[in-house]
Amino acid sequence: MRVRLEGEDQWRPGVANLGIRPMFEPTVQLCEVHLLYFDLALYCRKMLVALVEYLRPEAKFESSEALSEAMDGDSANARRILADPAYAQDRFTA
Repeated sequence: MRVRLEGEDQWRPGVANLGIRPMFEPTVQLCEVHLLYFDLALYCRKMLVALVEYLRPEAKFESSEALSEAMDGDSANARRILADPAYAQDRFTA
């Protein structure tokens, strides 16, 4: 996915979960966004999200460590996909 934070022109690379988070309670519909190469808190920030590629279905893992490993794999896949020129930052407009 690509994300543009309110007040910025730049589209940033990221990964998201759109679903119910089956590992945690309560299981309500959410869109959780994680920006790659970004270390600031995003809570309560308005943003425009462009979903680019489907990575995998949601799953309930045996442990939080297994979930973390899967999320690391998701981030690696997102980095690979977003490196493709077809998904370059300048291809997105709002």
